[in-house]
Amino acid sequence: MTEEALSTSDSPRDDGVLLSVRELTTVIDTPRGTVVPVDGVSFDVRRGETLGIVGESGSGKSMTALSLMRLVRAPARVASGQVLLNGVDLVQLSEAQMRRVRGSGIGLILQDPMTTLNPVITVGGQMIETLRTHGTATRQAQRSRAVKLLEQVRIPAPADRLKAYQHQLSGGMRQRVAGALALACEPSVLIADEPTTALDATTQIQYLDMLRQLQRESQLAVVFITHDFGIVANMCDRVAVMYAGRLVEVGDVQAIFEKPAHPYTRALLSSVPSIDENPERLPSIPGQPPALHELPVGCSFAPRCPLAMDKCRESPPPTVQVAEGHRAECWLAS
Repeated sequence: MTEEALSTSDSPRDDGVLLSVRELTTVIDTPRGTVVPVDGVSFDVRRGETLGIVGESGSGKSMTALSLMRLVRAPARVASGQVLLNGVDLVQLSEAQMRRVRGSGIGLILQDPMTTLNPVITVGGQMIETLRTHGTATRQAQRSRAVKLLEQVRIPAPADRLKAYQHQLSGGMRQRVAGALALACEPSVLIADEPTTALDATTQIQYLDMLRQLQRESQLAVVFITHDFGIVANMCDRVAVMYAGRLVEVGDVQAIFEKPAHPYTRALLSSVPSIDENPERLPSIPGQPPALHELPVGCSFAPRCPLAMDKCRESPPPTVQVAEGHRAECWLAS
């Protein structure tokens, strides 16, 4: 690990760190040149902790999740950096070794459960296949484990649901089954990529409550990817704000809500609805995130930032340690 990578850690190392990401960079080779959707990302996640990664669509959140799981496909590739799971660098593993880590080391819940669930296999068939692949011994043991998992994610009549196909389940039920599959092999880290986007408000609350309970019971380390700061406030211990492939601010949720140091973070927070405000007057961030092949020379947020100075447009901003465990990439951070 380089001295630079060590210096970008957002928190002191201790034995509770399960996932340590250092200077992770993913690139995509295109006819117009190489673009960088994940650019030098660094963070730690401890046992029992939830880190939220928040930002607009196209900021690099989902590509970060896929990079952590080594699921990016050509023309995308993980170009450099480390993804340390219990001290083992996943970037250096062979694909065969990585297949054993997926599910048993890191679980993944995607935004659309339809991409996880096979439409021609029953819920039970898919869960039993997952358990068999990862070594659960007998078919009876596999079935018992599948029923228990469906109970854990609060699916009623779980034994009966094993016989169902995905089209026979509601959206909320499908997402719960996807969660059960992600947890089937008892991973120590769970990545949840926008898992509540397609759910109605009531189902969303129930689903988040379920995830919190499962995390408390198993002391999971969770990386929760979202565009919703309201979810961050309710689910996360720390938050990493992502823009144009970079983490522009990282810190404890309370610190960032009370004293955001980056103009982009402040703009996102100001757009969160409040019961005390007229929703028609919510401010929006002007402009659009930059195209990856046309990133500005200096700060990527400068074209949209009301506080941008000349040097913001000329040079990339430094990483400023705002407080212990709180950093921001901004010339104005203090």
